[in-house]
Amino acid sequence: MHLQLFLTFALAAPAPLTTMERPLSPLPNEIRSAQVIVSPDQSHFAWILRDEDSISVVVDGKKQKPYDWIVQSAVDFSADSKHVVYAARKRRKAMIVVDGNEGQLEDSISQWLLSPADSHIAYATVRDGRPHAILDNVPGPPADFVQLHALAADGTLAYLINKSNRQVAVINGKESKPYDLISDIRLSPDGRRFAYVASSNGQTRMIVDDQAGPPLDTLTPAQFSADGKHVAYLASRGNDNLCILDGEAKTYPGKISSLSLSPDGSRHLFISTKDAKDTLFVDGAPGPTHPSIIMARFSADGQHIAYAAQTATGQNAFIDNQAVSHFDQIMSLLASPTGHSFAFIAQRNGKWVIQLDQQETPEYDAILGRQPPVFLENGSLRFLALKEGQIVQVTASP
Repeated sequence: MHLQLFLTFALAAPAPLTTMERPLSPLPNEIRSAQVIVSPDQSHFAWILRDEDSISVVVDGKKQKPYDWIVQSAVDFSADSKHVVYAARKRRKAMIVVDGNEGQLEDSISQWLLSPADSHIAYATVRDGRPHAILDNVPGPPADFVQLHALAADGTLAYLINKSNRQVAVINGKESKPYDLISDIRLSPDGRRFAYVASSNGQTRMIVDDQAGPPLDTLTPAQFSADGKHVAYLASRGNDNLCILDGEAKTYPGKISSLSLSPDGSRHLFISTKDAKDTLFVDGAPGPTHPSIIMARFSADGQHIAYAAQTATGQNAFIDNQAVSHFDQIMSLLASPTGHSFAFIAQRNGKWVIQLDQQETPEYDAILGRQPPVFLENGSLRFLALKEGQIVQVTASP
C-alpha cells in the first residue's frame, strides 16, 4: 500500500529541473509553432512566410529574399548550425539557396539532402530534360529518373535511378545490378556500408554491401549501428516473424516492429504484438508486457532501456522497467549522446514538457522544431520553446 502511494505521488509530481530562459523573438500570429525550424545547436530558428504574391524564409527574425515557391516547403540548418539551406523556384527556374546565396539555375529541383556532419549538399534536378543527382555542385550521369535516399557524414550519396525500365542503386557513384524494384536505401553513419530492399522475379531480398539475403515476404528498412559494424532488420516469411541481425535470422512470436540497436550494436530490442498486447523483447528475450508499447530506446552506454507505454488515462514513461512519469502523450524519446540519461518530450493538459530522467521542465506552449534538444556536458538540456507568444531558449539543469 505504501509503495503504491509513493509510486502514484512520484508519477504525479516529478522533481523540477532548474531552468534559465532567454527570450529570442516573438512568433508572428500567422506562424504556427509546428512550422518553426530549429538549428541542431538549439540557438537559431526559421520559418516560411507566405505573402500575397511571394514566399520568403525568415531566419532569426530576418526576412530573406522572396521567391515564387520553396521546394517541398522545406528549410534546414547545416549540422554545425552555421548555414541555412533550402531550394526555391523563381521565374520557372529552381536553385539551391545557402545563406541567401543562390546556386546554379536548374530546370527543376525535386529533392535535396544535407549531410549529418560537415556541409555536403545533394539534390535531384533536371538539366537539358534529363534527371541528375548533384552532390556538392558536381552532377552525376543522366538517368530516366532520380530519387535521393541517403547522404552520409563523409559525403557518400545513395540514390535510386531508373534505367531501361529497371531500377539501380547508386552508392558513392557505383551502380548496382538492375532490379525490378528497389526501396529504402540506407547508409552506415560513416558511409562505408549500405543496404537496400530489392525485388526481382517475384522475390524480395535485403542487399547488404552487394550481398543478397534470403527471399522474404516483407522487410523493414535496414538499421546500422552507430559504428557501422552491425546491421539489422525485421522481416516476415510465411507465418514466421524474423529479426535478422548481421545475417543471422531468429523467429519470434507475434508481429514484431520498432527495432532499435544499442550504439555499439551489441544489443537489440523490438516490440512484439500478440493477443492484443505488446511485449518488449531485449536481446531476444521477452521483457515487460503492456496493452501498447509506443517506443523504446537504449542509453548511449547500452546498459539502460527507456520506453513509453499506453495506459487507460494516457501514457507512462519507463526507465529500466520503472514508471517515472505519466503524460497525456509522449511525442519522442531521446538518449543522451554519452552516459545513460533519457529525455521524454511529452504533452500534459495541453502543455508541453521535457522530462530528463526523473526530473521535469516547467510547462510550455510548445517545444519547437524537429531537432532533438542538446545534451550539454554538464548534464543540462538546451532547447527552444514557445512561451506566451515568445520563442525562448531554455537551459534546464538537474
